[in-house]
Amino acid sequence: IAVGEWRGGRAAEGRARLERLCARQPESTEPGMVYARSILASETLRADVEEVNRLTAENRFDEVVAVADRALARPLDAVQRQSFASVRQRALDAKKITAAVELANRGDHAEAKRSLHELLGQQPERSVAQEAERLLRELGKLEERNRRSR
Repeated sequence: IAVGEWRGGRAAEGRARLERLCARQPESTEPGMVYARSILASETLRADVEEVNRLTAENRFDEVVAVADRALARPLDAVQRQSFASVRQRALDAKKITAAVELANRGDHAEAKRSLHELLGQQPERSVAQEAERLLRELGKLEERNRRSR
């Protein structure tokens, strides 16, 4: 019935039905229950990925970390676990870059540079390192212009 609800465009009702069913029989090894838990896990994973994508687009990195933590608390296969761990780390790194930009925008270039160097010292993934290095170059150019104008 739950799968029919999903396929019929009533995903919320289907999900709620599966959650109730799985909660009532958490230890059942009957094929129908195994299938129900599998569908619920798959749907939960899909919903988490969609939420991460939406929150990331909105730069709501604290919430991305919370979704990733929630996902990592569930049983996941190795690839899914690595994916959510990576999402979590990227969100934390994005928060650090955003904070450094805010510091720079307030005129605290020294603290912004310190924060970016600290991030680079943690050997982040390549795209994060490239962005931190780009920001450091921009800060250097800005400081050079400020020195020349004095």
